[in-house]
Amino acid sequence: MNMKLSSAAIAAATVLFAVSAMGLTVTTISQVTRPSSSTYGAEQISGITYAGGNLFYAVDDNDNKLYPLTLAINRSNGTLASGTSGITIGTGVLMSGGNDVEGCAFDPCSGKVWVSQETSALIKEYDPSTGELLRSAPVPAIQKQYVGNYSLEALTISGDGKTMWTCNEEALKVDGALATNSVGSVVRLTRFTRDNVRDNWTPNGEWAYETQPIGTLKDQYTRSGVSGLCALPDGTLLTLERRCYDGGLFPDFEIRIYQVNFSGATDVSSFAALKGATYTKTTKSLLWSYKHGSDMPNYEGICLGPRLDDGSSTLVLVGDGGSSAEKGIFVLKLTGLDIRTVNFAAPSAGESSIVGNNYRFLNGAAVDVNLAGVEYGSAYTNNNAVCSNVQWTATGATPASGTGANASFTVGASDVNFSWTVTDMGHVSTTVDSADTFEEYSVDTLTEGSAIPGWSGDGCVVATNYPPPSIGYAMPKDPHTKVLEVDGSVVRMFANTTNSNDKLDMMVSIAPMGADAPMPDDVSDSQVALVCGADGKLLLFCRTSDAPDSTNWVSICDRTFTRGQWIRFEISMDYTTNPSDAYAYIRIDGEYCPTQYGVRSPSDPAQNGPWYRVANVPSAQSQKRINSLTVTNSGYVDDVLKTTSEFVTEREVADANTVTIDKVPVSFLEAYGDTALLDPNAPVDGSRYPNLAAAGYSVGDMYTAGVDPDDDEPLKVTDFSLDDNKVEVVLNGTRPDTTGKYVVLRSTELHGGETTELPGSYSVQNVNGTNVTVWTSTYEIGSDPKAFYRVKAVR
Repeated sequence: MNMKLSSAAIAAATVLFAVSAMGLTVTTISQVTRPSSSTYGAEQISGITYAGGNLFYAVDDNDNKLYPLTLAINRSNGTLASGTSGITIGTGVLMSGGNDVEGCAFDPCSGKVWVSQETSALIKEYDPSTGELLRSAPVPAIQKQYVGNYSLEALTISGDGKTMWTCNEEALKVDGALATNSVGSVVRLTRFTRDNVRDNWTPNGEWAYETQPIGTLKDQYTRSGVSGLCALPDGTLLTLERRCYDGGLFPDFEIRIYQVNFSGATDVSSFAALKGATYTKTTKSLLWSYKHGSDMPNYEGICLGPRLDDGSSTLVLVGDGGSSAEKGIFVLKLTGLDIRTVNFAAPSAGESSIVGNNYRFLNGAAVDVNLAGVEYGSAYTNNNAVCSNVQWTATGATPASGTGANASFTVGASDVNFSWTVTDMGHVSTTVDSADTFEEYSVDTLTEGSAIPGWSGDGCVVATNYPPPSIGYAMPKDPHTKVLEVDGSVVRMFANTTNSNDKLDMMVSIAPMGADAPMPDDVSDSQVALVCGADGKLLLFCRTSDAPDSTNWVSICDRTFTRGQWIRFEISMDYTTNPSDAYAYIRIDGEYCPTQYGVRSPSDPAQNGPWYRVANVPSAQSQKRINSLTVTNSGYVDDVLKTTSEFVTEREVADANTVTIDKVPVSFLEAYGDTALLDPNAPVDGSRYPNLAAAGYSVGDMYTAGVDPDDDEPLKVTDFSLDDNKVEVVLNGTRPDTTGKYVVLRSTELHGGETTELPGSYSVQNVNGTNVTVWTSTYEIGSDPKAFYRVKAVR
């Protein structure tokens, strides 16, 4: 490869009991009376749902209004005071087009409320602040076969916002009879799902569920059916069954909560009728029961409420107070599930796959969130848009933060608040002069470079041989299936503004020179030329001193490369800092290339830096730019990106000017090194310490941690320094596995001696607008200035 560039109390008559089923236990905490309906309205509450904090919403099946409720549930014990001290009912809004609404469910994504309508068997979404009808869910047509007043009585949405359940109160006409004293009624538990919480609902399964028999000899007003549903974050579905007799002198009500077991049950969504059909019904386990023989506690609504301080959660039941019935609210304790609330703030840019408040997940649940609609990349973009630096935080989760448009975290032992931070990336060129991905061409069809716009020459073909992702692409990763294969000489011409600070970023497959091959002699008119020598070292053709004729080939990287190995080559050209000269700033695979032949910066000509004087400084201002790229010899190129370069930041200059050997600053070695291993007359490269390998010690024994090989920018050590008398390790991002750690081993000798693990701690610091993890030792080295340190990751 050759390249060259040119420019409450419980009523006495109440009977309660609790049992455990599949690990869940429900017990009573409070039963209170809500404020008078003459003052607050909401007399016949038929459904209730929790919206977070102390806020609930309830629907009234008599006035078709949606009411906000504030229930001040004591988090230490779950009690709820009666009357206005514990319960506030706000002003209800009339739901447009609502009629006999029975169930309701808060949608954590939209912040709106879905309701089930018994008349006509409909499910609709309403704005709780205005009562505006927003959208409807596609209820299966079979539900239109309901009997009288026994249609969709219940509604619930799961904690992750992706599943909704409803059911008819008693059997549909085609499915069976209403409940009798000895036989229950078979209803359909109907499920809706959505892949994304922003999507509308899709029917996705129906299961037969049999209610309890009436079990008492009353009259035609006696019924037994499902009045409420409650979905729990572990996938469990609870049913609220109500057996009621409200006629005569002695009302008789019994309320029961069951846990549904779907194991082995038949999905009956394809059954046009259940009468005479063969199928397997769901089974159920009784969790809680309440019976009253004098008042009329007609409880119709159930929802999962807030978590208590002891880790348990609450279930809230609400009673329909119509016809002089008891206007009651139950607060029950639910144990057996460790539930956490997760809130997702809306991003400042793009669209998050999850947004909204009061999502409910189990402690330990894995959550994946994605951000779409932003130009996210590790370096540059090929469509003239500015890339974004995307970061996220999830307080109370592990990990608590990260970078990238894909976030994954585990819900922890406290509530989680998730948010995105989207900022313009500091290393994005807003002007893209040209970008070649070769993706638009057919494989094996090109024989001349001139067939590709902007290119000329021969001996090239588009092929399938793309670089591994671990070294980072110059442009967004997808697609990356085609490259340009060169077996000859091709030229890429660039047209841009004059006297600009250009940058070229590209992927190159290494092709070392032959052992006896002479150095290229056709670079006399080139500003910069790069080859890979027979020994696998990268050589740069540049000026090695102030003298205009001091041009030579110099090694710019300690690494040795092999044939076919891909590298990412970046070169920035500065023509403006020093008008009488031109400088090239080079990085290989994102690493700086400082040597004794380079200078610290175009404005600081001190030796040992990453900036190199170009071999031929154009005399005309119109030529002070990268105007062409020539690629010769056999090999591959990809993602040839030409931009108007941004200026290098001060931190980059400081970092780049730290000349290293095996990633360890030479200044550190010279200050604290073992002089027996030092050859001060050797160049500032690996040859200055010829005895290191013989001593069995690698100065730069650093290991990366948390590296994802598919990331454009793998997490790695970017700096290892001795600041303020302490050892400091800086990563290029936020380390996710905070349970692991970096340690620094101290050794009294390079070639042996005892090692001591240094104590230290993590912190997250903002460097140039990007959060990075910094590990700092708590050991001060002042008393031992000549010790050697070895960085190692401990998982």
